Amino acid sequence: MSKERRLAAIMFTDIVGYSAMMQKDEKGSLVILNRHRNILEARTAAHDGKVIQYYGDGSLSVYKSGIEAVNCAIEMQEAFRSDPKVPLRIGIHLGDIVIGDGNVYGDGVNVTSRIESLGVPGCILVSKRLQEDLINHPEFKSVSMGKFEFKNITRPLEVFAISNEGLAVPDKETIKGKLKEKNVNKEVRKKLIKWMAVPLLSLLVLIIVFQSNKTISVNSLAVLPFADYSQEKDQAWLTDGMTNTLTNELRKISALTVPSSTTMRTYKETDKTLPEIAKELNVDAVIEGSAMKISNDSVRITATLIKADEKSLWSHEYVVGMKDFYVLNHDIAQKITKEINIVLTPADSVRFTSPSLVNPEALEADLKGMEVIKTAQNFEDVKLAVKYFQKAIELDSTYARPYAQLAWSYSKAYPYFSELSPLESLKMSEAVNKIALRLDPQLTLAYLNQFHNLYFIEWKWEEALGVLSKAQSLSLNDVEVLDFFVDYYVISGKFDKAFNTLEELRKIKGFQQWYFANKMYIQFHSRNLEGVLRTAEEGLKLFGNYPVPSLQMWSLSLLGRHKEAVIVARSMLNNEIALSPVNRGEIGCVLARAGLKSEALEQLQIIKALELNFIDPVSIGVIYMGLGDNDMAMEYFEQGYKSHSPWMVYLKRGPPFDPIRGDSRFEKLIQKLKFP
Repeated sequence: MSKERRLAAIMFTDIVGYSAMMQKDEKGSLVILNRHRNILEARTAAHDGKVIQYYGDGSLSVYKSGIEAVNCAIEMQEAFRSDPKVPLRIGIHLGDIVIGDGNVYGDGVNVTSRIESLGVPGCILVSKRLQEDLINHPEFKSVSMGKFEFKNITRPLEVFAISNEGLAVPDKETIKGKLKEKNVNKEVRKKLIKWMAVPLLSLLVLIIVFQSNKTISVNSLAVLPFADYSQEKDQAWLTDGMTNTLTNELRKISALTVPSSTTMRTYKETDKTLPEIAKELNVDAVIEGSAMKISNDSVRITATLIKADEKSLWSHEYVVGMKDFYVLNHDIAQKITKEINIVLTPADSVRFTSPSLVNPEALEADLKGMEVIKTAQNFEDVKLAVKYFQKAIELDSTYARPYAQLAWSYSKAYPYFSELSPLESLKMSEAVNKIALRLDPQLTLAYLNQFHNLYFIEWKWEEALGVLSKAQSLSLNDVEVLDFFVDYYVISGKFDKAFNTLEELRKIKGFQQWYFANKMYIQFHSRNLEGVLRTAEEGLKLFGNYPVPSLQMWSLSLLGRHKEAVIVARSMLNNEIALSPVNRGEIGCVLARAGLKSEALEQLQIIKALELNFIDPVSIGVIYMGLGDNDMAMEYFEQGYKSHSPWMVYLKRGPPFDPIRGDSRFEKLIQKLKFP
């Protein structure tokens, strides 16, 4: 048979610890093995490659392009991070191969096998030869692991780890693999000369290190809201922007626990002492500071790191141009990590890259928009925020964040105030979000926008989870990321995971009203209705009001306590806050279930008479469901499906829909949504 020699990208994969898995759980191990093969074959075919051979729990494949091989490897590792997880290591090299007799030969194959052996689960290692091809592709991040002397390879080879978000990077100090054994006798002779000096030198180093570190032990810190020292006290957009940005920079560091800026907002202008705040938040230190714009394009920033016992560790004052705003925050975060002796991991280093300069006027417009959107009470507020974001883009078209903020406004705020249909919001949001990702592939908010659209509007569950995992890899302990994970676990029926994630959130955000709201949400969907009511009462005692009246109302109604449910419903109607069509739909359904048909129909007429660009059909359907008219209910639920109503995500697990379960039309609708 003829043989073909050519240059190719060679990939070896290996499931780490597979033999031990087989001994513990043979059936589960086979599931993992089959998943490895299925995804490998699908992704290899998609990237113009070919699987040559399987080696038990490993594989050999070749690709026409090194870029395609690396992209294939990244996609596989992303897939293998979801359950059932596959602890795979991957090695890739660019070299000459000989193809013949259904097999692949050549030095390149041997080199690739050796490179793969250095890996850890979740990592991708590549040779220097392939790394040189990746240099001109900024979408690939990498770090050098150093040079290694491999068995049966004549010269030392430098190996690189792909360090894109979510990928594991081996520890250089503990790396193991198919390496040459060192000449022990030669090493011993060298060490004999130094044996007497090394212990003394080590002891001196340890004494110095311990002396310098004995008073500094900071594993957690909080950024207090920066003070506004402007004469008019009208620069909250700047001080809040400083607090948020510095918090986000510090939360890129895996060794630090940093409460969210949302949590810290409750400490704005507080009378509590620093030790009291530190104790409440369970942190070792806090950062306090001030920010003030002193000219059109410059700001004065002060920042101080203080231990919980009020001992100052570090302090500095900066006067910088507005264009350096993000660079300054990065610099402060760097100085603080050095002050408390935190060493960045390779993954931290990928996240903790120096940001770009920004147009000062664009930054100001963006920060003002963020200040407005976070407290928006009506659509006029949203429109004002959008104007700020659009102005920022006009002033600096290369500044990614306002594109992402604009996408968020289109996908979440516009539909909330019924100004866009879900599909219209999807189209507008995706258009600007793509630009944000192109300008800054590590912008967490852009991935959250992507998740929101995939999850609530497109119902692409697995793809949404992958995007959310990517967002988490970019921003450790991000509260919005974890909030979305809670929601995903709830609609997937994974209530234990939802509760565990909620506890993670509590450690970051503190024990506040939001915690009780989320707890009620999980209890409600897991059918623990009595638990919902108990949690509501706990929230009332602590905060003076019920965390989520609608969940309390629904729980009472579904438990048959209709009189109490009606009291809550009427209190919601009497509330001064404007009710959305969805809120009125919920109230109308509960009134109908209580036998108050005329009041339910009144809510129905109010919804239909609203002069809005989009009225969610599900808000009407639930009232008909409460009235027992399943035909009309299903007609509107089908409209909800066609219009991609965000309410559809709750059809499978939501207790409000229990009365219509069993209707074949409803069950078919559930099947069409292909829930996870």
